[in-house]
Amino acid sequence: MIGNFTSLELIKAKTISEAEVKRTVALILENIKVYVCNPLLKHAKTKSMSNKENNFIIIKEEDRIIAFTMYRIEKELSFIYEIHVDADYRSQRLGTTLMSEIIKDQPGQHLILFVHKPNIRAQEFYKRFGFTFDHEYEHSHYFKMDKPN
Repeated sequence: MIGNFTSLELIKAKTISEAEVKRTVALILENIKVYVCNPLLKHAKTKSMSNKENNFIIIKEEDRIIAFTMYRIEKELSFIYEIHVDADYRSQRLGTTLMSEIIKDQPGQHLILFVHKPNIRAQEFYKRFGFTFDHEYEHSHYFKMDKPN
């Protein structure tokens, strides 16, 4: 059982299909459109999703991707590049499931992510997992958050 659902499937993968890339990119663009409006973003996200060094955790309902995360492990660091939940499935503990899986799979890893400054909901979510702001990194649009694991 995932969250409050019995019909969901959790998949861990090193690569995802072209159809899954399209769905995850669509989910990313839908979720961040309030923070970023850039016509090149779709291409950039599609390209980054195809990087063979990335890892994915996907939650599906039948063939529909409703939540996913993309991260990369580099020695003692893990970079969380994307974590998204479809708006219709928020507040159902799916993001918690994804983050818990990353943390469980990354013993001893230092976790790093970037979050849009106006995305207070995401910042609070990450804080619940022990992420703190890295105040040495300043960017006009993002906060860097990290967590020793």
